[in-house]
Amino acid sequence: MTKSHKLGVTVRLDIELRAARMEVRGCLTEENCRALVAVVDRTLRVLQVPMVVIDASGAQHIEREGVDALNLSGILGPTAHPRHAERTGTCSLIVPEVLPPCPSRFPRPHGSHRARSGVQRPATTQSPSPSGAQHDR
Repeated sequence: MTKSHKLGVTVRLDIELRAARMEVRGCLTEENCRALVAVVDRTLRVLQVPMVVIDASGAQHIEREGVDALNLSGILGPTAHPRHAERTGTCSLIVPEVLPPCPSRFPRPHGSHRARSGVQRPATTQSPSPSGAQHDR
């Protein structure tokens, strides 16, 4: 079975184009961090004073290899990386202290997308209307 690790990124720019904050959702993996690097590069080019914060604290799943790949890409810290001479600015990464594991490792009950309280609701219910007539809700 193939795992589907989707990465979502919301970029919030300062109105004066001095800084940007990227909120990462979904899964941050070694494979999809290249897409994040491309978004960071584009953002650094747009900003007049390039300062980017990547906030992955809300990500569903973060692989240590993904964080390591971001470190190796040269986008974190002051970005005067020898392989990327055109990249200037500062970029930082916020990740939780304990990286969230992949949810596919913890199977859920069939047909369920989130934990339920165990209370089953009937498909239709009968309730009296103000006029006394019965109707389905």
